[in-house]
Amino acid sequence: MTKYIPRHLAERLRNYLGQFPCVLVLGARQVGKSTFLAHELQGWRRADLERPGDIETVARDVALFVEDHPRQVWFDEAQRIPELFTVLRGAIDRDRRPGRFVLSGSASPSLLRGVSETLAGRMGLLELGPLTATEQLEKPPGRFLQRLFSSEPFGDWLPSLEVSDRGSDPRLFWLRGGYPEPVLHLEGQAAWRWFDSYVRTVSERDLSAVSGRLTPVALARLLRMLAARQGQKVNVSDLARDFGASAKTIDGYLDALEGAFLWRRLPPYRANIGKRLTSAPKGYIADSGLLHHLLDIATLDHLETHPALGPSWEGWLIEQLWRQASLMEPPPRFHYWRTQAGAEVDLVLELGSRLVPIELKYAAQIGSMELRGMRQFLGDFPIQAAAGFVLYRGKEVRRVEANIWLVPVEAAL
Repeated sequence: MTKYIPRHLAERLRNYLGQFPCVLVLGARQVGKSTFLAHELQGWRRADLERPGDIETVARDVALFVEDHPRQVWFDEAQRIPELFTVLRGAIDRDRRPGRFVLSGSASPSLLRGVSETLAGRMGLLELGPLTATEQLEKPPGRFLQRLFSSEPFGDWLPSLEVSDRGSDPRLFWLRGGYPEPVLHLEGQAAWRWFDSYVRTVSERDLSAVSGRLTPVALARLLRMLAARQGQKVNVSDLARDFGASAKTIDGYLDALEGAFLWRRLPPYRANIGKRLTSAPKGYIADSGLLHHLLDIATLDHLETHPALGPSWEGWLIEQLWRQASLMEPPPRFHYWRTQAGAEVDLVLELGSRLVPIELKYAAQIGSMELRGMRQFLGDFPIQAAAGFVLYRGKEVRRVEANIWLVPVEAAL
């Protein structure tokens, strides 16, 4: 029996069940939604709408099924029965008690359309991602970002962050990504075959509604094009030309990939400070294991000599921090910052009137010249940004300038 790895989202799920009549758990295919919910919803009635027996039982008379099972029902792959959303709306309006229903599924157009049209205001929404490095180590969620936005003076707690010499090498988690099946059970060619099959499954089951032309072969080609542009500004015209489709078509494909949690846009931070700023978002394949599969990278030695080394490391760290931020209430918004003159900060977190700039470096030593973008940002936003932080592969927290700190990756995650 496979050992269950606790997910950090569990506490938020319990909080949402104590507040909302219905909770929707979204996530990419194969990130462990069913395993997570089966563990957390013990004693609930599960209707797996991908099983012929379950879908036949529910679809025969949806209203009667909900009437007979008025609480603690989990509808897995809920998008399979569109009528369900309307029935749940009526049941919830008659009885607003929290913790009655859970829906789960990938972000298919039918699921999102059904939820937005019928269950808005009646439901809490949670996103489950691939396993983070911290989850794989079975450690509690990191509080680095939460403390950055607290009222604690940085100098009171940053120097106390520790990195154990006996700790796991974060590069191993970076190389393999976070999909549970290849992480926990597969290696080498078996993992490669899993990712190859995964792309086909996503194309046929989640993205076929977008366009019949986005076949498994076409999807794999588009994903490889995006992988080759990891961490770059999104240029839809260039993608359309190279793919052989219109810009409008590519835009629709990108929306679908983002909706399926395979690819993520990082928007620019824009402020009226009298400087010309970059306006295009950057794009990232969300899971580093999928990215490395698309780039045919199988080992750390290969990865460390590959042109995608920096963008891959940057994207992996952004995703790890995204998961940490998703546990905050409210979570900060994620941006990057770049001027037309070339000054850049990899990540800018925004919460209320506060900004936290973060640089993401693969190096273990950081030179003064590498801090130019950070100095520029702190100079442009002296009130909103009290300090800047560089996550690096060194082993000690160091204050290198009055308002710039170096923080080991392990300590931040």
